Amino acid sequence: MRRLTSLFTIATLAGALPSCGGGSSGTSPTSAALGVPAGLQVQTVPEIGNKNSAAFTWIAASNAASQTIEIGRASGGKDVATIQVAGSATTHTQMPVPPVGVLYARVVATAGSQTQVSNEVQVGSYDPRQIIDATLLGSGPLAVAGNAGCGIGIFDGFPSGTVLSIEGTSTLTTDQQTALRDTAAQVATLTAGDQSANAGIIADPGPAVVNPGTNRMVIRLATQAEVSAQCGCTNCVGCASSFYRGVQRTGVFMQALSTSGGPTVAHEIGHGIGFCHIISAVGINPPMTLGITTDGVFSPNGRISKIDPVMAKAMQTAYTTGLRPRGTRNQFLAAGLVSDNYGAPSAGAASVLPYEKLPTSSDRWAPFRGKTKAQQIAIAELWYGKGARVDFDDKTEEVRVTKPICAEGEAKR
Repeated sequence: MRRLTSLFTIATLAGALPSCGGGSSGTSPTSAALGVPAGLQVQTVPEIGNKNSAAFTWIAASNAASQTIEIGRASGGKDVATIQVAGSATTHTQMPVPPVGVLYARVVATAGSQTQVSNEVQVGSYDPRQIIDATLLGSGPLAVAGNAGCGIGIFDGFPSGTVLSIEGTSTLTTDQQTALRDTAAQVATLTAGDQSANAGIIADPGPAVVNPGTNRMVIRLATQAEVSAQCGCTNCVGCASSFYRGVQRTGVFMQALSTSGGPTVAHEIGHGIGFCHIISAVGINPPMTLGITTDGVFSPNGRISKIDPVMAKAMQTAYTTGLRPRGTRNQFLAAGLVSDNYGAPSAGAASVLPYEKLPTSSDRWAPFRGKTKAQQIAIAELWYGKGARVDFDDKTEEVRVTKPICAEGEAKR
């Protein structure tokens, strides 16, 4: 597959968008007071090929003849682009946006000699290969060092062709049940039709941790004592155990407190279908289902109760390219979906492991074989976060990965 070889530059956007869009010039005088454009928000969705899109939404200024989106490299600047839209417009999607890091944008409304300016937002536009690297492989500049949330360097998830059953107990809160259904409904789209998932509500199986069965995820509401018994933690809001037969994931059993909310359910289902943690990067977050900050703390404002558009695009891209669970980083590299030369890393970011130490085999348990228990715990915590453990016997194919789920705002390492 052809490798990506070029990136857009700031000049591309500035040159391509000197003053696009429609709307009135706003030069006629008006006696009506001009309102203030308000509530500006932006969501950046990365696209392989560096045609990232930025979707702006806001509340239009009353009595505006025209509105202009100004984008600059510094706060208050407009050196990158000025995009004119109608006075009544409330949305605009811009593509391409070059992967240059952080830009600044605001909406300026005009009517005659009157001018009003909205709040300013930061637009984060990153190389989409970094996002794929972090969210599917747990590596690269946007991965969370020491807290990847998945096996590093190997695309995790259920086998190709799986029809996954995601089941929650009737004791789950309304928000948790909604998150379960909404996230399960995304699986077919996320995997480009390679997999699908059914959501269901079942009787409570109790707190005993057992393999829930092939291609099945079970989520139950639990007491703090039951959660602590599963993970050995004292202050976590839940615990998840993933079961494997050899390298293939077979099932997930999760217990959570009622206080954990819908985002935690979506977050853990996300891990089950193959997502890793990613740094909550400016402009990409909010929202980011699996996004956490660089110090290992859940982002308090950037988690939603289903898989967000940024992470969805990353997984769709991998499946559309033909990559599947058990795929290695070398295969992603050959497909042009990741890179070993991104340039300067984002502020606060660090690769989880040097690229030359990442696994080259789809045998995800190779780093654990022949190691002492202490060494295995150290590797498990590097891959899955503090308190995680991997239990397996070299002579069997049964493997269990157990990791705590921490509360928002609680450090995970």
